[in-house]
Amino acid sequence: MIAYLSGIVKYVGEGFLVVETHGVGYRVVVPRKLSEGVTLSSSIEVFTHLEVNENMMELYGFSTTEEVEIFKRLLTVTSIGPKTALSILQGISISELIEMISRGDATALVQLKGIGKKTAERLVLELQHVFSKKGEKKPRTASEEVDALVSLGYSLIQAHDAIGKVPRSVKGVDARVKAALKTLAKA
Repeated sequence: MIAYLSGIVKYVGEGFLVVETHGVGYRVVVPRKLSEGVTLSSSIEVFTHLEVNENMMELYGFSTTEEVEIFKRLLTVTSIGPKTALSILQGISISELIEMISRGDATALVQLKGIGKKTAERLVLELQHVFSKKGEKKPRTASEEVDALVSLGYSLIQAHDAIGKVPRSVKGVDARVKAALKTLAKA
């Protein structure tokens, strides 16, 4: 699979770029904010996800590994395809999306382009357990534990999953991070 591309922007289209790497041009579908921020002949690095179906192969590119991981997580939700997942990521920041899902706020999710009531409810139903802990009131993205793990090089999703496995009886940021690191070491 193609997980990362580094090259020269040869073409900027509406919602996609052509990136030349070693004489080969890759068409990469990207969020609008990424395509608007590049110019022809500039260097670019993108983290990618290759989506394959019976009709075509499409390469999706993002600025960060966290965006790719959230994109992949969105694709696991019933009835959300790559175009809808990309539309969601274009309409909101990752931290806001995670906060809405962890709160179970389907009403706020409906405000995003391409998301109806049923899809918003599915997002909450299928992903809330990933991004939130029972009874937690503050958004998980704001937690010091997650920030500490991310600063140590773990992805946002790995950090959320590891902190989610730490028993609530473990108190204190340091103790919770140590427990999460033990969980990550076993994985």
